[in-house]
Amino acid sequence: MSKKVVAFSLVALLVVVYILDAYTPITISHSLLMRSFLHANIAHLAINCYALYTFIVSPLLPYSLRYCCPMAYVISVFAFACSPTCAVGISGFIYALLGMIVARHFTKRNIIICAIFIAFSLLPQLATTVHIVSLLLGFTSTKLIDYARQYV
Repeated sequence: MSKKVVAFSLVALLVVVYILDAYTPITISHSLLMRSFLHANIAHLAINCYALYTFIVSPLLPYSLRYCCPMAYVISVFAFACSPTCAVGISGFIYALLGMIVARHFTKRNIIICAIFIAFSLLPQLATTVHIVSLLLGFTSTKLIDYARQYV
């Protein structure tokens, strides 16, 4: 499956979940597994969908989507568990992907992008804990996997 198909499928899933959560009497569970798919408002959804699409179609992802997406999702769920607030959104997943990219392609450009994302995370009402933990775990997990592949 191509990266664009995966990206569009995830964006479509986010939009459908947003519509179901916002416009139906059915309340979607705010469990740790569902938090990534819920969004606070339409602007939150739009920003995350754009970032998600951009990162997934990026040629810089260190592994195939078959490995990156599940690993980033598990990292984001763990980051939500570490958060002192009931944060929602796919940004933990996005920050984990960013950490994976920076771990594999440690360039000045990617470090600047990472710094911008971290600065953005410090704005009020954003899930700073989820963003930082996801970024660090994405970076660390990629480095550990690379190390294991090199010496095992």
